[in-house]
Amino acid sequence: MNVRNKSILFFLILVFNILSAELGWEAGVFVTKPLLMPLLGWLLVGSDGARVKWVWFALVFSWLGDMLLMLPMDLFVFGLGSFLLAHIFYIRHFWGVWNRAQITFRPLYLLLVGLYLGLLLYLLFPTLGSLQVPVIVYGLVISTMLLLALHSGRSGYRWGAALFVLSDSILAINKFHTPLPLSALWVMGTYGWAQYGIVFSSRTDKFE
Repeated sequence: MNVRNKSILFFLILVFNILSAELGWEAGVFVTKPLLMPLLGWLLVGSDGARVKWVWFALVFSWLGDMLLMLPMDLFVFGLGSFLLAHIFYIRHFWGVWNRAQITFRPLYLLLVGLYLGLLLYLLFPTLGSLQVPVIVYGLVISTMLLLALHSGRSGYRWGAALFVLSDSILAINKFHTPLPLSALWVMGTYGWAQYGIVFSSRTDKFE
C-alpha cells in the first residue's frame, strides 16, 4: 500500500474514532484508538531508520499514553508521563533537524511560545490542585518541542507541533477548567493532524 492510501486509512480510522467518542459508543473508541499510532508507524516503514528513530519512539509512547487515557480508570498522571516522554523524543528529533540545518535562533518564537504557555498556565493554575508541578513540567517540555519545531525550517513540523500544543491545551482546559462541547472532535482532531504532520514530514516531502 502506498503512502497516500495509508494516509487515507489513517484519517478514516481517526474520523470513526471521533464519531464514536461524540456518540458515546465506547466499543468504537476502544477498537479505533489503538490503531492510530501503529498506522502512523506504518507510514514510516521504508524511511531511513537512523533519521526517524526518535519519531518511532515518540509514536510508541504516544500510543501508550492513548491507552492509559482511554482506560476506564484515573490514569491521567501516567498518561501525562507517557506523552511527556513522547515529546522528549520529538525534541530530540527536532534538535537534530535544527542542528543539521544550522538555522539561526529567533527570539520572537521564544517570546510567542513563552507568552502562550504563560497565559495557559495562568488560566489553569487555580484548578490544577496537586497536579500543578506535573502540568508545569509538561508545559515546559511541550513548549520546548514547539520552539524547536518552529526552528526546523519544515512546515509539517511547524503546524504539526502547533496542533499538538493546541490539542493538549484543549484537553487541559476541558479537564481542569471548563467542559467544552464536542471535546473529542477538537482534542482528537487536532491530535491526529498533529501526529500525522510530524510523521509525514519526517518521512518525505511528497506523496509517492
